[in-house]
Amino acid sequence: MMTMNDTNADPNGRLPLIGVPQQKAYLDKLEEIATVLVKNIRHFKDNHGIGSERLGVVMFLFYYARFSRQEKYADIAYNLVSRVFDELNTGLGAGDKQSLAGFSALGWVMLLLEQEKFIDTDTAGILGDVENLLHTLMIDEMKQRHYDYIHGALGKGLYFLSRVKDPVVRAYLGNLVDVIEEVSETDANGGFKIPGYFPDSTGNESFTVNLGLAHGMPSIIWFLSKIKGHGIAGDKATYLLEGFTHYIWHHSQDTTKYLSNFPRFGGAGAPPSNSRLAWCYGDLGIGIGLWQAAIGSGEKDWETKALQVLLHSTGRRDLKENGVTDAGLCHGTAGIAHIYHRMYRYTARREFKEAAHYWFDETLKMAGHTGDFAGFEYLAGKGPMGWKNVAGILTGLTGIGLALIAAVSRIEPAWDRALLLS
Repeated sequence: MMTMNDTNADPNGRLPLIGVPQQKAYLDKLEEIATVLVKNIRHFKDNHGIGSERLGVVMFLFYYARFSRQEKYADIAYNLVSRVFDELNTGLGAGDKQSLAGFSALGWVMLLLEQEKFIDTDTAGILGDVENLLHTLMIDEMKQRHYDYIHGALGKGLYFLSRVKDPVVRAYLGNLVDVIEEVSETDANGGFKIPGYFPDSTGNESFTVNLGLAHGMPSIIWFLSKIKGHGIAGDKATYLLEGFTHYIWHHSQDTTKYLSNFPRFGGAGAPPSNSRLAWCYGDLGIGIGLWQAAIGSGEKDWETKALQVLLHSTGRRDLKENGVTDAGLCHGTAGIAHIYHRMYRYTARREFKEAAHYWFDETLKMAGHTGDFAGFEYLAGKGPMGWKNVAGILTGLTGIGLALIAAVSRIEPAWDRALLLS
């Protein structure tokens, strides 16, 4: 079904963020991560969603094979992605809805591997029969306001964006825009919002508006900007994009009074508050999501404001104050470092380069746990949940490893579109 095409070429001709004199600790850690993942590969079982452990392992091993020029890692990754496909196909045949949702993440990963010339396959041909079912699931979830990028409709939307040249897929994305318009509400200040049920600061769910990139309004803005950029839904996409963006900017805070430019939640009942420094919630995710939307839309005012948000965040270095406890991409040091790395590549701003270096150094310091997971553990929660060995791209070892590869190599990290960063 698939074969690997090996290439180490960098189309951008860029130099690595971390120069050769400083690379040894990073290279040693990457080798350790690869060894740990291969050793434990039979223990990874989850197939569902972009954050699943096995899809994370597949992506890391393909990229590490290219980086290290060791094809054995690509062979292992190839065998693993084939098993994931076979298991999801079996589950789908048995009517398992989770397997259908898993196909959107698997399909996106396969399209990525195909695009990056890791594999030679016809992903669209393989998944063509599933796409209509995925479209139906995406629309149903959006109608229920379950748009959450990680768990809901927009996760399926990412797969369809990668197939946007197909006329049928373009119609599917147009349908998604129609339903976004249908379920959105007009705020008292003229912006658009989609409330939903989210855990509040006490852990209880409340009906509110999520401002985080992983689960909230910025992900809708990102998708609308990409859909608009592909010439889909025309004026409607533009109209919605402006309304949702207006809503986000209305929640800007005075940074002389608060640590962050934006609170965690929006809405009339949500008071101003500090939000963590992370991809999933807070200024980093909001800032880079809005910055990309501005670039795609040609909105210079949005671009300037988003850049100011991100530049302000580079001065936030205190781990405890910013809610940083581990190294994962979702809300840890590697995710912070990689966002600043991306912004440095986008803008060539010295502030982002310096911030990226700082947070990558902090990432290596996080590898101080005594377990056999390359020294990294994920803080799953208080009490008995505690620290855990996790491999998924969002909170675990594969995401950390992918960010490190990007930092020490010329390889374009196209995988980070899974985090809506490119």
